[in-house]
Amino acid sequence: MTMNDLEEFQKSLGDNFEGNIGIYHKWLFFNSKTYTDINKMDSIKFSKQSKIKRCFDNCIKIAIRHPELKYIEGHVSCFGIPLEHAFLVNDNNEIIDPTLAISTNREVERYGDQYYGVEIPREVLIKYRHRENIYTPIPYLYWEEMNKK
Repeated sequence: MTMNDLEEFQKSLGDNFEGNIGIYHKWLFFNSKTYTDINKMDSIKFSKQSKIKRCFDNCIKIAIRHPELKYIEGHVSCFGIPLEHAFLVNDNNEIIDPTLAISTNREVERYGDQYYGVEIPREVLIKYRHRENIYTPIPYLYWEEMNKK
């Protein structure tokens, strides 16, 4: 099986960093999944309560209010450029991306070409959502917690 661009990108992070950062990126590579189908209707519905450039906050808030949705954190490829990103996935493994569904005055869709990330369990999401005033990747906090055991 060949890797897509985001899988290759994540693998390269694990291969090129040393120490805990390299170990973390390798863990992220082996525990992440590629998602391909976008549910545009639900993405647009949830975009009404979302803010542009706030994917982590948007998706955390929605995931906490809607336990049927999974919070995924990883990367999205937009025009071939990998960006750190949070999105949601429903029971049909469809992507719900409320942030990139936000209407702008442009005539192009803003959804990503590829989505890749790791599911963060609900209890971990609730535990870390207000831990710091600055954003710390929740997958990293989750990885740290798992390695303390």
